[in-house]
Amino acid sequence: MKTIQFDFDNVGGITQVYAIPTTSFLRLRQDYINEMQYLEVRQREGIINIPVYADSSFTFNETQSQEDGGELWTVEIAGLIPKRYRLNEKSVRTLERGEWLVLFQDNNGDVVLAGTIEVPLRFSSARTTGTETEVNGNRFTFTGKEAEPSIIVDNKDIAML
Repeated sequence: MKTIQFDFDNVGGITQVYAIPTTSFLRLRQDYINEMQYLEVRQREGIINIPVYADSSFTFNETQSQEDGGELWTVEIAGLIPKRYRLNEKSVRTLERGEWLVLFQDNNGDVVLAGTIEVPLRFSSARTTGTETEVNGNRFTFTGKEAEPSIIVDNKDIAML
């Protein structure tokens, strides 16, 4: 009999997000002996690091469903780029026009790769000046419908891809 393992040290949220253009993806290297897999990239220049705002505004949701063509996983990674800042405009435009794999680390330390070369994620954004209770900034989502669930990878220092 198999048993689901439960870890009581469970924290929600995301700590790091990297948008990887499909042209930068090289492969998922499999270590079959240790049952691990590592993301490898072709080049780092096109990767966009999206700093995580210091609240719970960054989320990852993946919903499995059964469709006519088979199983489907709907992926959504959402967050906020605070303040509409001139230096970020070019990167935001690049995100809006690209196709992405998203590598993120959650607050439990797990590193997850969402999206695939075959079905990359799309970035969409909504800019707002905010209100008295909401910050000025750019709310965004990466979304996609995938044939497989997102993958936990064993890259521990994702800043060093």
